[in-house]
Amino acid sequence: DQVYAFQELNLKGAGVAVQAFTLTELIAEKMRALLQQPIRKRNRRQDIYDIAYLVKANSFSDQDLSQIIATLIEKCQTRGISPDRDSIEHPEVRERAAREWS
Repeated sequence: DQVYAFQELNLKGAGVAVQAFTLTELIAEKMRALLQQPIRKRNRRQDIYDIAYLVKANSFSDQDLSQIIATLIEKCQTRGISPDRDSIEHPEVRERAAREWS
């Protein structure tokens, strides 16, 4: 998968640095996975939980939100998905994300 933005995390005491998604990249990736559910015939309920948690735990500037949208569009295009503002509301996307929620 194409990564558009990452951050370097330094693990204290271990002397190790790892690369990780930025918050905006992570949210865009999880949204892309949700939109891809019907194509892959998979359910991604955990991504709904993760997105809700990340949105509640953080504040986002207009620039952050624009970055999420731009990254989502780029990620979708690499998978042959053409998202629009209503894609996340598609009945099959919603139904698959809700499966096994309980």
